[in-house]
Amino acid sequence: MSKIKYISRVAAAAGAGMMMIALGTASASATPGPVVPGYSFDGTAHVIVGGGSDTTWRVMLNLSTDYNIATGCPNTPPSPIPPAAALDTCSSPIPSVDTLGNFDHDTVSQAYPTGSSAGIAALNQDIGGSGGTPAAECYSGGTGDVDGNPIPCGTTGSRFVTDGVTVNNSTTITSATANFTSADIGKPLTGETNIPSGETITAVASSSSATISSPANGNASGVVFQIGAIGPTIDFARSSRAAKTSSGDCIGGNELTCDTFWGFAEDGVELMAFNDSSCLGNMTFSDMNAIWSGTVKTWGALNSLDSGTNALCVAGRASSDPIIPWGMNTASGTEATFASFISATSPVPSKPGTDESLSSGTFPFENDIKPIVNDVVSNGMSAPVSGTTCGAGLSTTLSSPCDPDNWMWWSSFGVLKAFSYLSNFDGVSSFPLEVQGVIPSLSKVGLGTYPMDRTLYHITKNADATCPQTTPGTCAFSGNPGPGIGTGSTTCSNGSTFANCDLNVVGAPGGDGISGAITEFTRWLCRPNANDQAIDPFTGANYDTVITGDLGGSDFTRVPNSLLGSNSTFTRCLVVS
Repeated sequence: MSKIKYISRVAAAAGAGMMMIALGTASASATPGPVVPGYSFDGTAHVIVGGGSDTTWRVMLNLSTDYNIATGCPNTPPSPIPPAAALDTCSSPIPSVDTLGNFDHDTVSQAYPTGSSAGIAALNQDIGGSGGTPAAECYSGGTGDVDGNPIPCGTTGSRFVTDGVTVNNSTTITSATANFTSADIGKPLTGETNIPSGETITAVASSSSATISSPANGNASGVVFQIGAIGPTIDFARSSRAAKTSSGDCIGGNELTCDTFWGFAEDGVELMAFNDSSCLGNMTFSDMNAIWSGTVKTWGALNSLDSGTNALCVAGRASSDPIIPWGMNTASGTEATFASFISATSPVPSKPGTDESLSSGTFPFENDIKPIVNDVVSNGMSAPVSGTTCGAGLSTTLSSPCDPDNWMWWSSFGVLKAFSYLSNFDGVSSFPLEVQGVIPSLSKVGLGTYPMDRTLYHITKNADATCPQTTPGTCAFSGNPGPGIGTGSTTCSNGSTFANCDLNVVGAPGGDGISGAITEFTRWLCRPNANDQAIDPFTGANYDTVITGDLGGSDFTRVPNSLLGSNSTFTRCLVVS
């Protein structure tokens, strides 16, 4: 199966240094087909990039590093080094025994956070769409590319043309709707099939044809070409929200049509008070809905709604003093999750103008109070919820919107607990509040007894990594064993008998280096227990322990067996497809 895979490269152009965005392709020395039965290894190292969620960024950086150093195939460079040597391949002969680590020595990297929904949209190449139904002209025939995936919409500096006649190894692309011009010469060209890395348009013969710098490899009729700036640059996504089955970032709006969600950790969404307002009592979902929908704008109104909140607990606070509910980046999974908990319309709030944004007019990212504090210190608040203004600088007057005692917000319990500089800064402190009668803690999040508990996800396109299914949409690990591990008498998917069967991650074994790298990173992340994991070569710890430790470093917990159910025997991840 052919797919677009985008990796940024710096190309040395003749006479000028320039940044080229081009197709990432496997090394020519890659061994075709699987080199270890049942696995997606090809003997060549690849780079894969994750993007999206801010909440999961730090923990995924740590997990990626641990996977990158995991044991793999022997890799001894030739001596002396020949010109243009491929140093990223397994030494010959390539062993046919899995190391249960990072066999190909792939590199997993994590792009700077943009928000969960932005990551999922980029993964599914649905940048310009609304509710999963982008403009039809972004598609080949309005139904997606040849793999059934959305083509990027609204990508700045590029356009898309559908070609009906280009054949394999042709140097010319032809499209009646292309409207090629001389300005296209030198622009990067990408497509659904394997256009070699770095190809550009070298000549334009007419309004319906253009010549590329060398023959296209494997193009077929109906291919969609992207001319100009390249779109998505990620191979898998990070998310702190669950999959959307309607109005999501996928053709038709159901994200599970495009993707599999691998829940690898548990976190809580905390409701935050600032400074002296940590004395606030229990807050209900109804209280929060009233605050962020604008029904309740003062502490007295909140106290009248629910006296159990103890809304006037701060000494000197008057009933008329304002509540300042901050908003959040609307692409954030934390924002979407909070909206679902308090039954509010996302983006929160449901009535625009009832929350607070930065002076730029944008909402802040989650999990860090510093941008909020710094913005108020520099700019004050021009039109806060109370209808009054305050100049630059924090205030200690309770009637002022610039007094942090009046602020409320929400964020990741784990991230803010693990990294205190994100929640306490320049004389402003934030604290998690009691929600529905429960104060968040690591144990309560892990047991699922905190009412704003959520699962964090690693997301892959279904073509790259998904679960075995006997019924569409339902993972069926039981009765569908993965490849074998060790010597024993258990029958596994790659034939014969073994000591144990590995996690069955359905992907494209040996057929696509990037896709295979995604498959194997996902398998490593979600193996069920220490029996199926290798040893960290630097610490001597089992990777099952290492992964759990990485989660704990961000004050997340592993997914409890109560959520995994019968699949807990086969995987530590909550797999949703």
